[in-house]
Order: sequence, then C-alpha cells, then structure tokens
Amino acid sequence: MRNDHRQMTRILYFDIDGTVLPIDDDEPKRLLRRGELEKAIRGAGFEKLICAGNIGIVTRAVRGLGVDCDELKVVFELLGDAIDDMDWFLAMTKMSVDPENRAASIDLESDWWYVDDLAQYYLEKAHRSELLRSPASKRIYVPRPKGDGSGLLKWLRSVPI
Repeated sequence: MRNDHRQMTRILYFDIDGTVLPIDDDEPKRLLRRGELEKAIRGAGFEKLICAGNIGIVTRAVRGLGVDCDELKVVFELLGDAIDDMDWFLAMTKMSVDPENRAASIDLESDWWYVDDLAQYYLEKAHRSELLRSPASKRIYVPRPKGDGSGLLKWLRSVPI
C-alpha cells in the first residue's frame, strides 16, 4: 500500500517529443536508452500509462484515411530502446482521447503523475495552471526538450512508492 493509504491506480501521463525524444531527433534522450526509462517507470509503481502526445492526432488521421494503424505499436516504435518490453508496454498503455486538451483529461482523483515539456501550456489551456503552484506540482515534471533524460529519471525515481 502506498504511503497515502489510498488504493488508487497510479497513472503516468506522458508526452513523447521533447520529453522522451529530444526535439528534432528520433532517438530517445541519451540516458533513457537501453530500457532505462522502462526501469524507472516500473520502479515508480505505475499501473497505467497514458500517452498524451500529439502522435495520437497523427495516428488517428492515418486511420481516418483507411490505413490500418496500431497506435500503441507506433508509440512503442517511436520510444525506441527507452522501452524494452513491448508486451508490458502494450498492456499498460492507453492513448489520450484528446491530446490537444491533454491536461484537462488528467484524472485528479487518481494517483496521477504528468511529464510533458509543454506541461505549463497544456495546464494553462485546461485552466489547471494552479497545479504548478500547489503541493501537486511534485506530480508534474517539465523536462528540457533537448536534455539528456537525467532529470526525468531523477523525477521518476523520486516518486514515492
């Protein structure tokens, strides 16, 4: 049982570009490679992952053209070697219903955590920017878009079990 003594699903809402992949690169940030991102996510005890990135808009558009497109497999491929276990990832992950309003869909009644280099923008858009100035701010990580992934790993490792 977690230290807050509530039985809630621990959910990680995550973006891809600027968060896992540096801006203008298609390889994961250096320190997230070789499964390090997966290890940190597992170590933090997440039970559900929600991909909030705009890739959901792209894959839905492709499907709308009649092309068979498995959104989660596309995301898995984009994450490169940051995630090693495809079966685990596919079983754990859902796509955001509305990536353009991703912060509005965060279930604040759950044990939620949110990582996105554009978190401030999406939280303001959802009229939830107060989360950045409240005790809940520890649940939000805004990575450097061109960073090496060290901050994200440190943040994930600081999530209380």
